[in-house]
Amino acid sequence: MASRKWKPSVTGPVARHYEDDALRTEIAALLARLPADHVARLAFDTGAPTLDVQRLVDDIVLVDAIGKAYGRWRDRLALIPPGHFNPYR
Repeated sequence: MASRKWKPSVTGPVARHYEDDALRTEIAALLARLPADHVARLAFDTGAPTLDVQRLVDDIVLVDAIGKAYGRWRDRLALIPPGHFNPYR
């Protein structure tokens, strides 16, 4: 394993205020394939945003799966009609 370290500047709900629970659940399921002490899982558990976690993964298939999950979340946001309250934008 590379000696990369992730140090959160902001953790918890503040760091991921724009991500919904469905996305976090999907990413957690994908990261379950990694060892428990993998830096990406540790970062995710401390509240790192999805794209920061994705950058810490070495497996290209897993990186692609995370990117697709994030894309589906962005597509869900696009379905919110204009003029409606959207806390994610």
